[in-house]
Amino acid sequence: MRRQPTLQTQNQNRLALDEIERLKADIRRFSDGSGLVITTPTTGSGPTDGPPTTPGAGVEPLPHVLYGSKHTRSLRVTAATGLDIDFEQGQEWVAGVFYSISAGSLTMADDDTNYVFVNTSGAVAVNTTGFPSNSTPLAEVVTVAGAITSVADRRSYLAGGVHGGGILLGNPLEVGTDDADQGTLILYGDGAGSAEGGEIRLHMAADYDATIENWRIEAYEDDVRFVGGTEKARFTYGGQLQLPTSGSGAGILIGGDCLWYRTSASVWRTPDFVVMDSGLIVGAALTVQGATGLSVGANDTTRGIARLFGSAGGSALGGVFQVYLAADHDGAFELWAIDALEDDLRFSTSDGVVSNRMTAEGQLQMPIVGIGGGILVGGDVLLYRSVADTWRTPDSMIIDGTLAVGTVQAYTESNVIPDRSYDADATTLDEIADVLGTLIVDLRAIGLIS
Repeated sequence: MRRQPTLQTQNQNRLALDEIERLKADIRRFSDGSGLVITTPTTGSGPTDGPPTTPGAGVEPLPHVLYGSKHTRSLRVTAATGLDIDFEQGQEWVAGVFYSISAGSLTMADDDTNYVFVNTSGAVAVNTTGFPSNSTPLAEVVTVAGAITSVADRRSYLAGGVHGGGILLGNPLEVGTDDADQGTLILYGDGAGSAEGGEIRLHMAADYDATIENWRIEAYEDDVRFVGGTEKARFTYGGQLQLPTSGSGAGILIGGDCLWYRTSASVWRTPDFVVMDSGLIVGAALTVQGATGLSVGANDTTRGIARLFGSAGGSALGGVFQVYLAADHDGAFELWAIDALEDDLRFSTSDGVVSNRMTAEGQLQMPIVGIGGGILVGGDVLLYRSVADTWRTPDSMIIDGTLAVGTVQAYTESNVIPDRSYDADATTLDEIADVLGTLIVDLRAIGLIS
């Protein structure tokens, strides 16, 4: 049997070139630019059978991965010659518009930092001031003495632009791996010196007749703000919760019925009960409204204590308890006050007319004189000050014990001879009448008889 003659070298080269061209055609036919996988053919047996007709029959496209070469080259900026840069073609979503951008080049400013970006018109541009709002950053290019010294890539695979761009993601958006790997979502703020930080927007349903379109949760200055049309709440860096809206429609509502809110300047208000198991410290005034009153303690099981502190050190003014009269009462004053003054306990009216006092030594002091003052017991027994150093009662007085009088007013004869000697054995009836009459007049003068 005769052997076939060996192929000439040029025939071998031609066959190899034909095979290369066939493979190139297959690549162009089945590739999306992201990469290829060569597999065992499922149809055909060799070069003479023609190109494969289905993916997987010799040539199979790789998955369209995010970090494939087609993506990593999109709008990539590289240094060219001198002050020029080249950027590759790509696609970009800017301010709600999708743009297809052709490859091109730009000239940088010398001796400066140049910011290369896609502007809101979908064109690649450059400036030396920073990435504008609603732009898509591409690169920062530093130039020195007519040459490019560095190109810093500023593209992002997720962000659609600087403060105003966007990207549509799947629903729901999951970051991390199902409680097995921590997910972190980072939202950066505006440029240096700006008070605006990262922002999350929660939109209302399109057919919901709402007064606002969305809620915003954003970092602002050093705080976190919650904005629904206007700012509704803020958590400060110092840990303070701020609620700028006043009235019963705002404030803090817990459990659907317990409400605290701001009613006027520097005034908290609640229409509900407040129970404090420990103490209540009030720096200024405590006002209790409503028929339920103020209860301290626990209904005959726990002793209630109300403490009203005094003014600063050295002041005579202590705590004050004020009791107002009815609003429609036609009184001469507005309220009674019970307060600590100096070392004493004082009961006074707001017009200052009445000011009774219990001293620290236990003395009750009553400055009002006359029949309208004093002490009235049982509604009819009255003891009062009539004149200086004089007690008086219009009622009867019974003393079951002894009445001791420390000092009797000096007796002054009114109608008798001053040097008369009173000798009972030799006194006449006229003299006795004169002495008795004088005594009666003098007793009336000092108030012992009427």
